[in-house]
Amino acid sequence: MFWLSVVCFVLFQEEQEDAGVSKECHHVLWQLRHNLTRSTSLARAVDTACSKEQFKNCDRSDPQPGHYVSCVMEHLDDVEDDECAEFLENLSVMIFSDYRMIYKFAQDCGPDIDKHQCGRLEDDDENVHSQGKTIECVSSHMDELSDSCKLQVLRVAELQAEDYHMDRPLYFACRDDRERFCANVVSGNGKVYQCLLHHKMEQEMSKKCRQQLTRRQKMTAVDYKVDKRLRKACKPELAASGCHQAGGQPSDTAAAHSVKLSFVLLCLEDHQKSGHAVSGECLQQVTDHRRALMEDFSISPEVVMACAEDIPRLCEEETQNKNGKVIHCLMMHSNPAHFAEEQLVSAQCQRQVEDLLTVVEVADQWNVDPVLRQACSPVAREACADAEPGEMLSCLAEAVGTEAMTPACEQVLLQIQFFMSRDFKLDPQLYKACHEDARTLCAAPEHWWQPETDRGGVDRDPNVLPCLYRNIYHADETQGKVSPGCRAAVRRVMKNRADQVDLHPRIQSVCMTDLAKLCSEHSQRGHEIRCLQDNYFTLSPQCHKVIKSVTEDEARYIELNPEVAKACKQIIKQNCMKHVEAGGDGVMECLIRHKSDRDVRQASKCWAAINHFQIISMEDYSFSFRFKQNCQEDVAIHCRNAEKKADVIHCLSGIMLNNTLADKPQQISEKCRRQVQLQLREREENEDLDPRLNAQCGADIHKYCKEESETKGSGKVLECLREHVNDLSAPCSKLLFRRQQQSLILPKADYFLFSACKGMILKYCASPDVNTGAEVLDCLKGPTQEASFDPTCGKVVSRRLAEQKRDYRLHPALRSACMADAERHCASELAKLTDRCGRQLDQVLREAARDVRQDPLLGRDCRNEITQLCADEPPESVGECLRLKLADGQPMSDACAQRVARIVEDVNVDVHTDPQLSTACALDLQKHCRDVPAGHGAQLTCLMELKEPTARCADMIALRMKMIKAAIKVRPAETVQDLYVTVRDSPSRDYFVILAFGILIVMFFGGLCCGRATKRAKYIQKMK
Repeated sequence: MFWLSVVCFVLFQEEQEDAGVSKECHHVLWQLRHNLTRSTSLARAVDTACSKEQFKNCDRSDPQPGHYVSCVMEHLDDVEDDECAEFLENLSVMIFSDYRMIYKFAQDCGPDIDKHQCGRLEDDDENVHSQGKTIECVSSHMDELSDSCKLQVLRVAELQAEDYHMDRPLYFACRDDRERFCANVVSGNGKVYQCLLHHKMEQEMSKKCRQQLTRRQKMTAVDYKVDKRLRKACKPELAASGCHQAGGQPSDTAAAHSVKLSFVLLCLEDHQKSGHAVSGECLQQVTDHRRALMEDFSISPEVVMACAEDIPRLCEEETQNKNGKVIHCLMMHSNPAHFAEEQLVSAQCQRQVEDLLTVVEVADQWNVDPVLRQACSPVAREACADAEPGEMLSCLAEAVGTEAMTPACEQVLLQIQFFMSRDFKLDPQLYKACHEDARTLCAAPEHWWQPETDRGGVDRDPNVLPCLYRNIYHADETQGKVSPGCRAAVRRVMKNRADQVDLHPRIQSVCMTDLAKLCSEHSQRGHEIRCLQDNYFTLSPQCHKVIKSVTEDEARYIELNPEVAKACKQIIKQNCMKHVEAGGDGVMECLIRHKSDRDVRQASKCWAAINHFQIISMEDYSFSFRFKQNCQEDVAIHCRNAEKKADVIHCLSGIMLNNTLADKPQQISEKCRRQVQLQLREREENEDLDPRLNAQCGADIHKYCKEESETKGSGKVLECLREHVNDLSAPCSKLLFRRQQQSLILPKADYFLFSACKGMILKYCASPDVNTGAEVLDCLKGPTQEASFDPTCGKVVSRRLAEQKRDYRLHPALRSACMADAERHCASELAKLTDRCGRQLDQVLREAARDVRQDPLLGRDCRNEITQLCADEPPESVGECLRLKLADGQPMSDACAQRVARIVEDVNVDVHTDPQLSTACALDLQKHCRDVPAGHGAQLTCLMELKEPTARCADMIALRMKMIKAAIKVRPAETVQDLYVTVRDSPSRDYFVILAFGILIVMFFGGLCCGRATKRAKYIQKMK
């Protein structure tokens, strides 16, 4: 076939079809090719060269000229004999150089050629030997062709796929590029074409060649068979999956012949996900086409048509250097959070971009996206070196907020995640884990890749992920239905998206107005949701409802609270892993319990994150999951009008306190009481969690506790207010008293006491009955004198005991014992008390004598004297110092002298109220006065009557008598009642009684005698 080789040689010489060839030669060559394609001799030549092949579908007797040869050419892919294949390839070059030589092409495309002015049909147009540009022109109008012509164009493109020489415009446009990029690639089987595609977006690629490659890619998008390597590499998979069929369309239609590339890619992906094997060569072809679709939007006809107005309007600059930037520009302008409405893409454009992302599977193969690959490669190398390709996007999402993440990578990730958050199919890991759950629980389609007409009315499944979310996080009764793998996948997704409004469709759809109005200055990652939470009660009703649901979920599941989860990652590992392993419930409560630990305070970001969420939770009690879970029934019954969490706590704790003070059964359930106790401790720990305290004591805090208020979360502000209790304003003093009552009476409500004395409580108060602040004080007040007792705890215990002495209502035991006596006697200050009340008062006096800080009246009346006369004395010796100064006649104010004298008189009542005397005479009391009851001066009288007391005791008694005499001078008896009490409690009581009776007897008998002697009556007068 020498003549065939000569014709091919001439055709391959120049891009200009008449260059270097005379007009006469043109005519001869065309006539030769024309006659050959129509002659029976060519058919015989085909039979001779291909004698080993059988073309069953080609009729040798077809009367139409050239039909048999064209039919054989269509079966070029099935030829196995090398000699036959070579002959047919050479023949195809000659045929495809002129559209008029292609079977049925001229007939079916005639009107379209005329319509688009793509060439001339006259057979006598023999000016040139090739009209290959006519095929090029027609193929560039694929969207406007008739079905019959489109079918013919695709048939031609399929036949040309074998060798790029057959596509004359492509061959001439890319000859230099072939030498530059693919010089070592052997032509045939589409190899040169594939090589050129790999280099398409490089700067060295000529514009003409790139345009021709794009034209071929557009036809491939319409019919996958245009790509020879794809249909050959995936031939077994296409046959096994049925992806090569066009949905049962009539075989004589263009729809039946052409199968869209997007359909094939999705179908093959589903075939692989269904567990079927797919060869590596086929997967490589699929990946190449995905990359091409992301690199050049123009090869996707659906995107071009749907975004025809959006691309020039919004992405004109990006079209100059496509390489994926146009697609990302459209993705960026799809987000209403970042652009005004007039700068957003149309709905149909956004939908086609989403379809494109579905086809290319960026989440499964991140490197098919050139923009993502360029922006995130450094991050991937540093943070995700061990991640599999299908896990890379998730790994990059988890790296957001770390030092490895770059702004460029984060921006591109957000663009992709915006679409992934609105269609669960775009996340392959999520789809794989949740496909069955989505189908059974959320009515998702069985085959997500099918065209919408085959989905039975199910569109893009925007509600699948919300449905799975509800079944995992909200609907407890259905939680068991969601598979563990799907549960983990959904939690992973929500964790990565939790701090971005853009990735929360349900937030963005209803809160856009609120974001613009309230949060325009808070556009950083995570700040928008925080801003909405901070403005909780000013949100619109719909946004308020959504933010409430989101915050409730954050309170329950730590992975949905990225601020806390990231900042406290190490703390959670150390202290709260059992809650994480149990499903996530209780992690936030665990962190709050450990908030005061040293390691948490050192992790300042973690502490701040916990504290901020506590402040947010004050907006609504439902933002504390355990609190809501255990108290919602009690709130509904007793506090239904309370809106904020602070109001709910105030209501419930008030009921608990009143029930306790009145000795009534608790109206609040036990499980709720435990939660209220925890909330009260949290409130005492941080004044930011106590809006009532800030409102009523704000000025006092600024005046007296400004330094303490700068140290958040230590409980020091409330402790400072307690130390300045006598200086506070009336509203603050009233509120503080209520806080003191709650901390002393309600279980474990005193944060500062339980924190400062944690070790001492464990050591001395292991009994489960020790719960309230008052019970802890009763337990610890004895050991405070021990050398090993924690001094910090000792100071706190002393302050609390002093508070109890200021007001009997803060002393539960005294209040309980003396309530009836106080109501009956204290108005007239009578002293007859019940034994129970007397014992409690004795106990109070003993405690006050041991520590001046526990005697608020002494501290008030003798403030100057303590500072001037006893400044160097420890607290437990100040009382003794003042008594000595009184005995020595040191000058004191009247109020102080009266107060010290009263203390001296109290010693007469009970020697145990004088720690120095009771210590000095301990042996004497044990040996001689063991059976003498305490009180009313009985034991002091016993000591004074001892004939041989110990020397130390004798000296102490002498000193006490000196003090008593000084006290009597300062505080003489002014009324009969004072005289009675003085004599009753005096250690010389018996002496005074005997003396009084002796005086009365002397007066009686003296009166008898003196009366008779001074006035003697006559007998007669007596008889009258």
